Amino acid sequence: MKAQIKDTTVPLGSSTYVLLDTFTALAGITLETHNITRYELIVNNTQTGTVQLLRSEDGTTYRIFQSYAVTIPGAPAVDSGPIDFAVQGVDYLKVQWVNGGTNQTTWNPVQSLVEDQRAAQT
Repeated sequence: MKAQIKDTTVPLGSSTYVLLDTFTALAGITLETHNITRYELIVNNTQTGTVQLLRSEDGTTYRIFQSYAVTIPGAPAVDSGPIDFAVQGVDYLKVQWVNGGTNQTTWNPVQSLVEDQRAAQT
């Protein structure tokens, strides 16, 4: 199974955007119940930022457990990724994009929750 989630809200300035909150998206059902072991992100964008993965046991209190800096040379937009994260053992996942301070002019993230046992790259 590979479920894809798209978000088209264009990040501006140095703001933080929630790309995915599985507690909400999966109606409170854990990733383990769905046999989800990996999260993948491909984003076509023009400016730098940081992807932060946060985990929670209750869907309310989150803490960062992985972070990945995305560096972009600027326009034109380029694909970053796929960025592949292991999420096995994570009950609820929240993914945030921390924009690098410059407005994105192109923003096209494609996220996937993946059900399999292949080792993640990060």
